[in-house]
Amino acid sequence: MSTKAGQVQFEEALRHHAKVRQIYDVLRHRDCIKIYGFDAYTVSAQLEAQGLWMHGYPDRALDVAQDALRAARDLHHPWMLACVLLWAAMVCAYRRDMPMCATWVDSSRALADEHGFPDWSAIGRILAGWTSALAGEPHGLDAIREGLADYEAMHARMAVTLFCIFGAEAALHLGNSAAAGDYLARGFHTAADTGEEAFLAELHRLRGELVLVEDLPLTERQREAEAHFEAAIAVAARQAAHGSELRATTSLGRLWLSTDRAAEAALRLRRIRARFEEGFDTFDLRESAQVLAKLEEP
Repeated sequence: MSTKAGQVQFEEALRHHAKVRQIYDVLRHRDCIKIYGFDAYTVSAQLEAQGLWMHGYPDRALDVAQDALRAARDLHHPWMLACVLLWAAMVCAYRRDMPMCATWVDSSRALADEHGFPDWSAIGRILAGWTSALAGEPHGLDAIREGLADYEAMHARMAVTLFCIFGAEAALHLGNSAAAGDYLARGFHTAADTGEEAFLAELHRLRGELVLVEDLPLTERQREAEAHFEAAIAVAARQAAHGSELRATTSLGRLWLSTDRAAEAALRLRRIRARFEEGFDTFDLRESAQVLAKLEEP
């Protein structure tokens, strides 16, 4: 995540990344990777893809991620390709395209193992663990824990908040509330410590989902969960992170299904859905449509 995007200026970051791709000249700039160790086009493209998903363009995000992969393959540079494969896999993770996510993670891990890239190997293990856990396999949590430990052992900080979110989501899916709480606490601490706020809305949303399964009185669970969902919506709205705002509004709508606020929830869900121009076959938009239909039932 770029500094601009990490500090949650998605629209400005997207303009800069698109400009890089526009002015990049293959003949003039491709050999820069030999000097700087990375290729400006592929790096900007994969960062643009992350921002596009956040900004509410899941299909364009996938298109740009695939463009980054094509460019990376043309470079014949294993380290750069392993990197871009992982970030493309993350776009698939956001879209909940599990088969494609797993395919690109496996390809990156194979390159990392062959050439000895410990950073990409660690991130690949986190993502592989996440896909396994969401498929119901408990060993996925072990892979996430080990991958994150290896990553942080290299004194790496970038995207740790995101990796904590993957861990929390995996733990929640497997019914491990304690592990989910630990990952979320680490995520909030890391975000505060580094200023990396790009995933703050998701941290709040998942904290709300965790509260709903904790051993608390029902009214207290509902009140705390609602507060976290509202916090997630407020953060995402401020960032123009429509992808995160949709998820949080869907969670709030599900919470209000059997209350006297169902009509309000339906209105808010319709408003955020109206901001989307594409991606209606992706998981989040299909799930939001299902919740909206239930909210509008007489």
